[in-house]
Amino acid sequence: MIIAALDLATKTGVAVGPLGGQPELWTLDLKSKGEAKFHATRLMQIQGLAHRLISEQGAQFIAIEKPFVATHNNWETTLLTIGLTANVLSWAARKGIPVDIIPSQTVAKHFTGSGKMKRDEKKAAILAECKARGWEPHDDNQADAAALWDLACWRLLSSQVVSSALVLNDKKRRGRGA
Repeated sequence: MIIAALDLATKTGVAVGPLGGQPELWTLDLKSKGEAKFHATRLMQIQGLAHRLISEQGAQFIAIEKPFVATHNNWETTLLTIGLTANVLSWAARKGIPVDIIPSQTVAKHFTGSGKMKRDEKKAAILAECKARGWEPHDDNQADAAALWDLACWRLLSSQVVSSALVLNDKKRRGRGA
């Protein structure tokens, strides 16, 4: 099963790889010059990314970092953040691909052991953990996507183990053996 993880932003971190394997990391720069309001070009670029992840990379599951919408964000930033997420969700739904939206604190706690760090401290800790695993993210966007990918893989593997255990226990209970 191929898992894709996206740290959606103007510089979107991407991690893609097989469940239990190693992620391929890259950054998609969604900056555009002289674009009209409402980020139409960026939203189309993220749709293209979602399409490529599913059609070309074979992604069968997508994890997205939950959008952070602060009260100090301006309307344009909020629109972009929610718009990127909505576009990936709609493209995945169109193709029947499940999506998990995970808060950044949950990702950090899983990957570094703490979800209560300040932003810069968290970014440094995630980058260091990536490097400790032999992964080579080129920026914090890729590192965040890699941490998210790792959590998505862990959740999927955990659910498969639980499902297998339930099936085995049910067979034993019914006297069918393992």
